[in-house]
Amino acid sequence: MSDTFYVMEARKPPNIKLLIALLAIIAALLTTFLQGYNVIIHSLCFGTFLFLLYSSFITKGPREASFLYFSLRIWVLIVITLYLGMLSGLLYSYVRASEAVEFVKSVGEALISLRSPIMIFLFNLPKGLLGAIPYLGPFIIGVAGGNSGFIMGSAVYSIYFSGEKFRAIITSLVAFHPYGFLELFSYSTFITASLYFKEKMWGQALKLVGLAIILLLIAAYVEFWELRFFR
Repeated sequence: MSDTFYVMEARKPPNIKLLIALLAIIAALLTTFLQGYNVIIHSLCFGTFLFLLYSSFITKGPREASFLYFSLRIWVLIVITLYLGMLSGLLYSYVRASEAVEFVKSVGEALISLRSPIMIFLFNLPKGLLGAIPYLGPFIIGVAGGNSGFIMGSAVYSIYFSGEKFRAIITSLVAFHPYGFLELFSYSTFITASLYFKEKMWGQALKLVGLAIILLLIAAYVEFWELRFFR
């Protein structure tokens, strides 16, 4: 009887991976507050966060579920990483307003140089392909997603306080724009392919890489159209 009572009362031990993931985001926010944008520290924090989330929630093997099961769940984890990066970017703009304005301008100038859908596609493709590397893929996509969110957060802050509040809200919903969904789902499919590579299911893995590349290409054309439409 006492053993049964002990089992009922025993608490489930905390998930250490999730605790470390939380600490990684706290470290990113503290770095933002104290130093501003530190690409090395922020990249390590965002990459670690997504890697640990991925290893905590994606526990099945590719033979146990469909690729959509993995890709949709990984997409959610990437979106969470993106918005935590955006939170860090908002904090950056709040505590270092003048510095953030110059930061947003420099990033904007770099993005303007991507003058065609193919250039956008080629800019995003290396990140996706690296995301298909077993074990390393989630970390790399976490770095990309978190830093992209950081940039978006700074941009949203600047747009909002320039008086374009509606535009700022629309911009903040980037993950749910047609191109945003397609691009992030492409990255989640690259990571899903890494599961198949890990299990040496070469044919299925290469098919998923091909699908992810097609989605990324479509996303680039949709993004180019959106940028021209809202400019």
